Amino acid sequence: MSSGSKPKKDKSTPFPRVQELDTQKSKEAKVDADAFQVVFYMKHFRVTDIVVKVVDRTLIIDACHREHADEHGLVSRSMIRKQKLPKNIRLETLASSFTGNGFLVIHAEWLDKEKRK
Repeated sequence: MSSGSKPKKDKSTPFPRVQELDTQKSKEAKVDADAFQVVFYMKHFRVTDIVVKVVDRTLIIDACHREHADEHGLVSRSMIRKQKLPKNIRLETLASSFTGNGFLVIHAEWLDKEKRK
């Protein structure tokens, strides 16, 4: 993943846990034998509003949408989320996707998968 890349929009749900998170509307880190995964609920943003980057092993998610009218008046939203990444992931495999139901999914492979099993 390059610095400042946009997540890919994905209407399907490649990660089974994302379907389960739909009712929780929160972030959850999933650590298992296959991959590191973090899920963020981003329903109020479009894929074009979100920038994902890594600086010094810190995941930075910057999301912002401009002011627009809704039924209550004018609204704008912005957020920045920073999270330290584990030392034992392959940064070159870090990728993001945006599901059709509003979840931003960040995932990466472990450095040594055999040790995780």
